[in-house]
Amino acid sequence: MIMNTVQESGGASRRPLLDAFGMFVAVNAAALALVTIWICYTWQLGEISYAGAVLRLALAVTTCVALPMGVIAASHFIDIDKLRRRLLALDAVDDLTGVLKPRFFHLVLEDELNRVIRSGRPSAIMAFEIDRFHDLRDRHGHEYSDATQMQVARIAHAALRGPFDKMGRSSNNRFFALLHDVSVAKAEEICERVRQTVSDAVIYHDGVSSYVTLSIGYSTLGVQAKVDEALDVAETGLEKAKRFKGNKTCNGRF
Repeated sequence: MIMNTVQESGGASRRPLLDAFGMFVAVNAAALALVTIWICYTWQLGEISYAGAVLRLALAVTTCVALPMGVIAASHFIDIDKLRRRLLALDAVDDLTGVLKPRFFHLVLEDELNRVIRSGRPSAIMAFEIDRFHDLRDRHGHEYSDATQMQVARIAHAALRGPFDKMGRSSNNRFFALLHDVSVAKAEEICERVRQTVSDAVIYHDGVSSYVTLSIGYSTLGVQAKVDEALDVAETGLEKAKRFKGNKTCNGRF
């Protein structure tokens, strides 16, 4: 996907850029030639001195060539920066579900921990899995299990708090969410809302429909916390919920 994006972006923009550069050279060459002729003519008539002619010629070159070239170069670098940002965004997002990949989600957690340390206001981390996911995949196939993960990710994300909370997905089909600026009670409330919203939804793909439930664990991300430890505590809560046969929310510390 990323390689296709690079090729399409480069191929689409290179030809117009070359055409614009050719037009730029032609127009400025004509303008510079006319200005040079005018300066030489006025110098021969004695209307300006030799030094004045040189100065005007230098100004003409700067105006006709250097300044427009700088503008074109700046716009080209802006296009490159936009492409770089787009590729970085693509690399940060999980191809299947559209949530953050583990490495980028971890960076989000590090940034959030820095905010927690500055403000003293805690956040929380939620970890969740689809209950009996492997049975679902064995029963309906990989396409249905992929569609289930996509729909669960969308439903769970919609149950979070807009742009404030962030979601990620690990390579073992486990999801995580950063619950921004919440107390323990508020974190549990959000986890329960996600659990209930997913369990109420119908998962439908290619003529097959089913209901799924989630096992959810959560932990606080406080001033004294470390990101990896908080993630481990959230996963401990998740494992507790799975031992209760799923469809449950557990605090990893209790």
